[in-house]
Amino acid sequence: MKTICKICNTPFGSWNSSKHIGVCLKCYTNESIERSTILKKDSEQAGATPKMISSPSDWLKFIGIILLVIGLFGIGLTLNIDTTVAMSESGQRVNNIGLIAEKQNKLLIFITATIVGSLFFLFGRKS
Repeated sequence: MKTICKICNTPFGSWNSSKHIGVCLKCYTNESIERSTILKKDSEQAGATPKMISSPSDWLKFIGIILLVIGLFGIGLTLNIDTTVAMSESGQRVNNIGLIAEKQNKLLIFITATIVGSLFFLFGRKS
């Protein structure tokens, strides 16, 4: 089976190392041609290049969304923590200062994550 070389457009026989990149042995061993040239020609033939997260501002936006979701979810869970304990003899419930402090610390962490996530999301621009 003959394959067309992506660089010099000449047909060549299949050899194992060329199947994944689609170039002939002459172009493959030529030191002046870099792999980026092969990938560039391959992407031109395929049409549009796939969109990936590449710039730092895109990463900020992506991380911002994740922090925002985690922060909002954590705030919702933390607000539902019961900070009271039952007394054994009377069955009444009393406030536990340790649980109140734990709830406050978790709220502080998740509110900070939400604020940082929203700032990353707002200032991380799509390029």
